[in-house]
Amino acid sequence: MKYSLMTINLGFELARTEPTAIQLEICADLGKTWETKPSIDEVVEFLASKGLPAKKGTMSFEDLAKFASESGFDGIDFMGFDFNIPGDEAKQILDQYNIAISGCCIIVPFVNARSDEEFNALYESTAAKMTELAKAGAKTVLIMPTMMRHDPDLTDEQVFANMLRGMKACAAHGEKLGMNVCMETLESAYAPLGNTEELQRFFDAVPSLKYAHDTGNMYVKGDDCLHMYEAFKEKIASVHFKDMGYVDHETAGKTADGRYIALCEHGKGLVDFPEQLRRLTKDGYEGFILLEGSVVHTGDVKVDAVETLKYFRQMEKEF
Repeated sequence: MKYSLMTINLGFELARTEPTAIQLEICADLGKTWETKPSIDEVVEFLASKGLPAKKGTMSFEDLAKFASESGFDGIDFMGFDFNIPGDEAKQILDQYNIAISGCCIIVPFVNARSDEEFNALYESTAAKMTELAKAGAKTVLIMPTMMRHDPDLTDEQVFANMLRGMKACAAHGEKLGMNVCMETLESAYAPLGNTEELQRFFDAVPSLKYAHDTGNMYVKGDDCLHMYEAFKEKIASVHFKDMGYVDHETAGKTADGRYIALCEHGKGLVDFPEQLRRLTKDGYEGFILLEGSVVHTGDVKVDAVETLKYFRQMEKEF
């Protein structure tokens, strides 16, 4: 199998000039908001004050490519906010280190677009990012049309319509670029995109969409990794290996049936990774497996990334 390093796993090791949407959502969950967008220094300071391992990173794009290559990864999968150089320049660096760009996850809040002007601004920035990714050699992009929650005054049908409009536009642009545009289930009980039935509505409406098979997200809505794999395996263009487990603390995410669930170390949660690997092998999957999360937490995310890669390469050897 081909394994990909996800930039989200490296977190604050990466050099960023501004805070990410995920970091700002974490701040909001902790009760901190700003009237204007804060600096990366303000966000780092706040998160560090809450005991979270936040710092201002120094790893450049080239440092990232070198680390991934030397660590034995086959590719890098970016978050949209981590892909911030021109596509042609990125391609030169990736080629220099013989590392592929396996894809990119772009978070776009189409869900809350209240006007054509707002929608068009979101779409145009996303289409521009997709174009640069294509120049860098990316063949797959994952569009997340919402964050974990949407505006509370929107009905589920309004939410679906807003997200669908965005996905249709992105899928059409992807076809022009020769790029697979994927959707995945979301690890949120508050968005109508968490299980097989909800995802099927999007595929019915936009047949060209592909599926990014995240092995953990569907458990939030009571679905199962292997069940969803079998339902959509003909549409899979990307696979994310992530584990989720039920916990007893209220600071974790909440499932649709009221339990609490959180990201956990690979092999310690709900996902049967050996069986998932067997099925991918049997079905001839040739894409990338993105390693989201870690098998260990040593305090050094780069060490964790390498150990996680070793864990799955060894698992392959055992069957």
